[in-house]
Amino acid sequence: MRLAVQRDSIARLAQVLQNPQLTQPINSNGTPVNAATTPVAPIVAATTLPLIVPEVPALDSSSNPFDILRGTKVSTDSATLAANQQPENSLSTAPSLLNKQTYSKNFLFWIFLLTLILMAFVVSNARSAVQNAYQALLSDNALRQIHRDQVGWGNFGQLALYGLFWLNMGIFSFLMYYRYVGQSPFGQFATFLLCVGGVSLAFLIKHAILFIIASVFPIAKEIKLYNYIIITGGIFLSLVLLPLNIFIAYSPDSLKEIFIYGAFGIIALVYLVRSLRSLSVASPFLMTDQFHFLLYLCAVEIAPLMILVKFIYL
Repeated sequence: MRLAVQRDSIARLAQVLQNPQLTQPINSNGTPVNAATTPVAPIVAATTLPLIVPEVPALDSSSNPFDILRGTKVSTDSATLAANQQPENSLSTAPSLLNKQTYSKNFLFWIFLLTLILMAFVVSNARSAVQNAYQALLSDNALRQIHRDQVGWGNFGQLALYGLFWLNMGIFSFLMYYRYVGQSPFGQFATFLLCVGGVSLAFLIKHAILFIIASVFPIAKEIKLYNYIIITGGIFLSLVLLPLNIFIAYSPDSLKEIFIYGAFGIIALVYLVRSLRSLSVASPFLMTDQFHFLLYLCAVEIAPLMILVKFIYL
């Protein structure tokens, strides 16, 4: 009898758990009991007990596989987990490995020392080339007279000073690269060689194109004069860029921008004067061969500058 009562109680409890809204009891055979004849026992609502979450031990991480990992108690409470949760952009706040690199001032010291020695040796033996370059930039008549007396590419002093211009322009490009880009995939010495080699290659290609034009078209005399204008502008810039490069390399940041803007201004001014001298040389062809002059201007003068700017900002 006692076993039958227990079975009825277990069946009634299972029925209530499956359907909490069912208040009518059932018999042992699963049929409902008449509510009018059988009193319904009050069902006690289950009270919600506090959920006890065990503390989970967290193992310390280590890169050494032979270290003994010791556990520390970590609470799994939601507030604690929210406080200890790492933000998604935590990696972005980490110190970047791609910070701007700085050049070695000791490395530039030896470069400047070698350049000063070469400059002193060349200028002491070719003072006339420096004076001629200065006069040729100021006067068109002096330009034609000096070019007539000196065969542009045949003067060793002019070629040496022009080569020093390539070197100083390469140093200036090196300083600007580390100033505004700051990260080089190559070493410091390789970056310096690339800057000097890039400047030298650009001017060599320009002179090679002018030589081809002089060989194809009957304007060899004007092309030689234009080559000499480029050489005189380079000689003047070689004398100006050397002290400016030294000031840019060793001056404090508060003065560095002033020297950089000054160098860009002088380069732009010399380029403007050189362009005006070139227009005076090309003036006989501006009225008769406008299309060819425009084609040369776009292909030889403007396109290399655009390609160089695009290459810098890649």
